[in-house]
Amino acid sequence: MDKTCMNRLATQLAHRLGMAPWLADDAGGYHLCIDGHGLLLEPRGAQLMVRSSLSSVVGQGAGLDQQVLRRLLGMVTAWAAHCPQRLALTPEGELVLEAWVDTSSDDVDTLEHMLGVQVALLNRLCEQRFGPAPVIARGASVWLP
Repeated sequence: MDKTCMNRLATQLAHRLGMAPWLADDAGGYHLCIDGHGLLLEPRGAQLMVRSSLSSVVGQGAGLDQQVLRRLLGMVTAWAAHCPQRLALTPEGELVLEAWVDTSSDDVDTLEHMLGVQVALLNRLCEQRFGPAPVIARGASVWLP
């Protein structure tokens, strides 16, 4: 994706959301804060990577809470059929929620939907009280966004 196309998408979406125009950093990425959540949008060829840190939910590096991570992986499995978001680790050991958006169609609706899903999932993850896992008497627990 060239910078002109990305700037056009970003400008259209910022206008649609009633926000000031988004400014790209030196690498062409956008650092946004939507509903109190940080989102990094990075163009990667014909795709756009949308990434948000989960370190406030599960910790980072050696402090990563394994029980919380297991529960998050279960949630990802449940929403995978409906949302392209996935969990990933950065080289620094930071857990992030990320999605890849095909921007070759230059469709602002797709970008808006993807950011909406990302924020909704972040809201849901932050609402979760990751205390002891619930005891399930019968059947499996399924979470859908």
